[in-house]
Amino acid sequence: MVKVVRQSESADSTKEGVGDFLQKIDISSRESEVERLAHSQGLPYIDLSLFPVDGDHVRSFPEDLARETLSVLFQKERGIYRIGLTQTDASIKEKLLTYAKEREQEIKFYLISSASLERAWEEYTKKPFIEHLDQMKVSLSKEDLATFGKEFDDLLSLKNNLANLPTTKVLEIILAGANHLHTSDIHIEPEAGEVRLRYRIDGLLEDIAHIPSDVYHLTLSRVKMLAKMKLNATARAQDGSFFIMKDDERIDIRVSIIPTNQGETINMRLLNSSEADVPLETLGLRGEALLEIKRQIKKPHGMIVNTGPTGSGKTTTLYSLIREINESSVKIITVEDPIEYILPGVVQTAVNNDDSYGFGQALRAIVRQDPDVILVGEIRDEETAEVAVNAALTGHLVFTTLHTNDAPASIVRLGELGIKGSLIGSAVNIFIGQRLVRVLCKKCREAYTPAPKTIAALQKILATIPLNTGIHVPKTIETLYKPVGCAECHFSGYRGRQGIFEIFPVTDGIAKIIDNFATENEIREAAIKEGMLTMNQDGILKVVEGITTFQEVWRTTGRDEALEDLYEDILSDPSFKEASSKE
Repeated sequence: MVKVVRQSESADSTKEGVGDFLQKIDISSRESEVERLAHSQGLPYIDLSLFPVDGDHVRSFPEDLARETLSVLFQKERGIYRIGLTQTDASIKEKLLTYAKEREQEIKFYLISSASLERAWEEYTKKPFIEHLDQMKVSLSKEDLATFGKEFDDLLSLKNNLANLPTTKVLEIILAGANHLHTSDIHIEPEAGEVRLRYRIDGLLEDIAHIPSDVYHLTLSRVKMLAKMKLNATARAQDGSFFIMKDDERIDIRVSIIPTNQGETINMRLLNSSEADVPLETLGLRGEALLEIKRQIKKPHGMIVNTGPTGSGKTTTLYSLIREINESSVKIITVEDPIEYILPGVVQTAVNNDDSYGFGQALRAIVRQDPDVILVGEIRDEETAEVAVNAALTGHLVFTTLHTNDAPASIVRLGELGIKGSLIGSAVNIFIGQRLVRVLCKKCREAYTPAPKTIAALQKILATIPLNTGIHVPKTIETLYKPVGCAECHFSGYRGRQGIFEIFPVTDGIAKIIDNFATENEIREAAIKEGMLTMNQDGILKVVEGITTFQEVWRTTGRDEALEDLYEDILSDPSFKEASSKE
């Protein structure tokens, strides 16, 4: 197929693409030159931009030795170190051979380009989190050290003396460190030859340390005992829970263990009720969206449907809404799987895993308890959907969640669960879609001036925001921010998370098109016309305000296909590329 373009268009595209084209030729030429040199010296050649480099293997090789010899250990396999060289001096090879011999390993050398070496060396910037602790401790003030010294000492002992610590102490340090770093989940994962410990911090997994196999087995038994699991059950999944006390504060630990081909993998989720006590105004809602939600939760009946993937903050949002209306004159009952946080003044019930007391059965029982407000942890099946809708239609205010990509998709999902369009329009008050993005650390974030092309692209994106959202859209953009990293944010450049939202109430117009079997795109277009701010737009606004970054918004929401050309303009901004390299 031939595309016909105007002469000016062709000239512009050639002008814009020639730099990238020449760069690609230059890179290709240099790789070809290294390949010819390798052939002449009888060495295998490898391009590390194409070959999958194992970051753990790279980081296991001393960085100072790598930089001294201009080499990289890109793979360890069956007693063989595969090392890429940019220079083939005999003295360099001898140093590397001596290093390998001391560890009873053999070496296979490869010739690589400088570009390959630099790319592989980037893995040194991704050291396991615990490797930063010494630097973090040095960075803290005297006041910080007085407050946090013990936590850092404990974590450092985990790093430096793990094999010699008692099992009870190892688990205590792992849990205390996780709580101190505001971790949501602890992952202990056996792999070939070692066991990896990871924390999920602000939604992303961070490597913490590697645990010796014998320490892992003792820790596994200890966790099973605490969570009241069967010690000899190693071939099936088990769930349990326990709690710890820290400074008179209870932290519940929900445990899941599953069998794998390398052993049993442990996941421990930390549930701290104080961290779930988030005021509605601090969630990230604003403008007409915030006002509309406040209006809808004051209604005596109807459904508030919150949607998003696992880990998008739905439960925290619903708990915040419940707290807004939690008064002595209102009876609130929740049905959850499981109960994550204790809500004072609220009756909470948990479903059973054996389906003898599922969401449907629990909801039918709850309705007979004379509630004013019902929270259904999740609508998963037709029975739960039907009972929840009927409860909303018979005088109850129902809060619930669905697993869909966005708010308009929730209507289609309810239809798939057997709810008629006319009932959806009558029962649902408002749909909420959300994601969580990491917030830039205010202490170390760094301002940069975007290129004019980026500013123009952003202004075009902001121009798509409906005027009736009630949100101030900036007319000028002079500064954006990028992550840097400091002791306060644990060198990630981010500290905490905030929601990006899209909400739309079911107005008479929306109800009418739902009843007429509208498609998801038609519902979305109608919602935008009535003033819905999309999650992508909300995210871009928070980028402009210096709250988060483009990378975070695109990581959680994807990119709007209709605005793809504008995104490409942002990506081509040298300042954006510099900001990207910081992350």
